[in-house]
Amino acid sequence: MVLEEEMVQDRDQYLEEVVSRGGVERRNGFYTRHLLTKLLDIELGVPRTRHYSARKVVRNYARRTQDVDCLILVCFVLRISMRKVAEALLSILGTGLTPPR
Repeated sequence: MVLEEEMVQDRDQYLEEVVSRGGVERRNGFYTRHLLTKLLDIELGVPRTRHYSARKVVRNYARRTQDVDCLILVCFVLRISMRKVAEALLSILGTGLTPPR
């Protein structure tokens, strides 16, 4: 909820700036995005407009936090197989990973 609220405030500030410059812009609903954190997988409602992007709050196309990426990297440095990494993440985070294609 904190991330979603911050994104909504950022979007609203953007809309105010556009209107103050005489531009026209409107809210355009939300889309959902999953973000894998070191605690759990959360589903975010990302606000949007026709031209607005919430990249400041959640990196564009990010699916995991840096903590999770570091955990995965450590597993590979220790030469743990992708299957075992996925099993470990499943037990820790409640969700697994699929191998890159």
